[in-house]
Amino acid sequence: MKSSEIFTTYDKNVHRFGIISTIIIILTFVAVPLGIQIAFGVSIDVQKMLITLLAALAVFGPIAVCEFVSYAPIIGAGGQYLDFITGNMMNMKVPAAKNAQKICNIDAGTPEADAVATIAIGVSSIVTTVILFIGMLLIGQIAPFLQKPAFKPAFDNIMPAIFAPLAIPAIVKSFKIASAPVILTIAGTLIFGYAAVAAKQSYLLPVALVLSVLWAYFLYKRGAIK
Repeated sequence: MKSSEIFTTYDKNVHRFGIISTIIIILTFVAVPLGIQIAFGVSIDVQKMLITLLAALAVFGPIAVCEFVSYAPIIGAGGQYLDFITGNMMNMKVPAAKNAQKICNIDAGTPEADAVATIAIGVSSIVTTVILFIGMLLIGQIAPFLQKPAFKPAFDNIMPAIFAPLAIPAIVKSFKIASAPVILTIAGTLIFGYAAVAAKQSYLLPVALVLSVLWAYFLYKRGAIK
């Protein structure tokens, strides 16, 4: 059997199980308020519910679309199904997938990279669940220790600590391609401030991706890269 046929079957299975899992999760989320309504006779104000829903969609809808488009080339279909179901995408699942692809020495966007990303995100989800369960049991003993002032600088720099080891090798490996989005990001941070840029990172990420593609195409046409 050819490799393309194997991965075509794999992709079909991923989407089938991904859709089924997503439907189950959505029904599970809906079952909780619906069960409370039935058990305790709580009435639902449909108008207020729709207003709240539309307000949430106005804020998180564009972010969800941007994240969907931005992460698809990195983690593939299987990774995205797990990612959107389990959460913690930006600060945990995507770095786990990228690191796994780096260890396996494969490029993002390939069928092999999609499979590795799916496994990495699945393992990360299991580990997260186990740690949260342990933390829930030991929160009384752990909380006073973590709230010490000495740990505050560490918690304030979690995101840079996660992404710097992932970004630097990618920049060094493809410095010509990375130069334009990196310079734009640094300039934007210096002009508008870190807080403003961080608040809009979900919108800025696809812009940086499009810029990277256009810049790479420009360099390719000029013969600067192969």
